[in-house]
Amino acid sequence: FQVRESEVAVVRTFGRIAKPTADNPGGVISKPGPYARWPWPIQSVSIYDHRLQVTTTVGEETPTRDGKPIIIATTVGWRIADPYTFAMRYNNTAAAEESLKTRTRSDQKAVIGEYNFADFVSVDPNELKYDAIEKQVANELAKAERDYGIEVKYVRLEKLALPSKISETVFEAMKKERQAKAAGITTEGESKAAQIKATAEGI
Repeated sequence: FQVRESEVAVVRTFGRIAKPTADNPGGVISKPGPYARWPWPIQSVSIYDHRLQVTTTVGEETPTRDGKPIIIATTVGWRIADPYTFAMRYNNTAAAEESLKTRTRSDQKAVIGEYNFADFVSVDPNELKYDAIEKQVANELAKAERDYGIEVKYVRLEKLALPSKISETVFEAMKKERQAKAAGITTEGESKAAQIKATAEGI
């Protein structure tokens, strides 16, 4: 069999994978080149792409800390870091992706519950906390790397939406909040202008 530069191979002998050690790669072949193996059922070979993989979750409704539901789709960049652990757990990359999606949705839901709606949706860019949220989700996923044999390289919140039943209500509330702040600023400005005018007329 052939192992390419972008691949890693795992050899099973009678269905078992020899565990790698510091001095012996065991059943894991990470160097490219041609290799020989015994025919099945003595040996079988699984070949995995160890380049960066990209997995995107389907957005699902999640409540923020202040009780407003949002829908977020998340993209995770990952790669196979421990082929032995990966092969012991999964038969293929598709199965690993499904596990990663499930774990991402769970960790993301827990993290979102620690933030308010204004951290996701605001007319003030300084209020948005996407970078902090992405970093926190990535840190949570890192805890599962030893179980999956993968390395999470990045997490991106790709798409945010609101349930249609609350979109109008939420944005109307945000509009009124901003109008109230604007009215306060206008009133303060008018008061200062009046003071300046009174001072000028008294000179």
